[in-house]
Amino acid sequence: MVGVGTIDDLTLVRAVLARDARATETFLRRIGDTVWRTCRLLANEGADARGAFTLVLDGLLADQFARLRNYDGRSRLETYIVAVARDLLAQQVLHLLRKEPRKGWAAFEKLYVNDIRRVILRRLPGSHREETRKDAYQEICAAFVADDYRRLSRFNGTGSFSGFVLHAADRLLIDFIRTFQARRRMPATVARLSALDQAVFRLVYWNQKPADARLLLASLDGFDPPPGVDDIAASLARLQALLPQGYALAVQITALADGDAEYADRDGLSPEDSLIAQDDERRVAAAADALKKAAAKLPEADRIYIRIVLSSAEPLPARDIARLMDRPVADVYKLKQHVLKHLKTELEGHDAVKNWLASV
Repeated sequence: MVGVGTIDDLTLVRAVLARDARATETFLRRIGDTVWRTCRLLANEGADARGAFTLVLDGLLADQFARLRNYDGRSRLETYIVAVARDLLAQQVLHLLRKEPRKGWAAFEKLYVNDIRRVILRRLPGSHREETRKDAYQEICAAFVADDYRRLSRFNGTGSFSGFVLHAADRLLIDFIRTFQARRRMPATVARLSALDQAVFRLVYWNQKPADARLLLASLDGFDPPPGVDDIAASLARLQALLPQGYALAVQITALADGDAEYADRDGLSPEDSLIAQDDERRVAAAADALKKAAAKLPEADRIYIRIVLSSAEPLPARDIARLMDRPVADVYKLKQHVLKHLKTELEGHDAVKNWLASV
């Protein structure tokens, strides 16, 4: 399977690299609008946009379309071309930031606003964090603007400018998160639970520990008598049932390693990889949203069953689920069959789910 990019995309690029004149004409005709839209983000209409358009085309044509050699069909051709175009425009953006700061910043923000917001959403998930995400975006932008765009000016032309920007934005976001993380408050509903439940909540929802009773056991000290695996599993189930559906996990503040594929492509990652993750996440998010809507139609017992199953890192035996739900094992088997039948009926023909399955 060639993923979301069609086989025609890959065949076309290979023909262009093989110096097929007809394929080259088709390729240039096809990407023209995509390149122009990207250039207009930089300079709207007029001479600046036309100059940017010429710069990008010249960059694509250079060395017999050398920049197309990294294309492997995992994304749509247009997605790849946008990534290449933005990196080709990087020096022009930096030049504008130095010579015409207001104009240069407007161009930079138009080119990278969605990418920066994607970085923020990754580390600050959950609809109730919208105000925090807005504050984070403003902090990142302020840091980029500070000292005459000092951070952006550090780009030395090695690797992808998009990767450089994402890497810097992520580090700035981590610094921002640390300024408010200590102010977190435990939800009132959790504060009324036992000391064990509160400790499990802190480990899983604040400290990013896996929601696995066996793994959490080693982190729960100071209890007399010490809790067992069953006690922790029951605590996890209570938290899952009590917290609102979609309750966001703790902010992820662990810095990515310099070699991480998503942000550190300044060390040589292809431009395609700078945007392919965005396409993947959109498909996963759409499929997850479809699952959430389908599950919402189920009775409460079915929803609790789903939460318990999804909260465990390993498949739970029916007897364990029955104990957590305080139900006979026979009821758990019936719940499983009902849930699977409902989800299959609801999701079998769903476009978002089909698109996700086609990409994996």
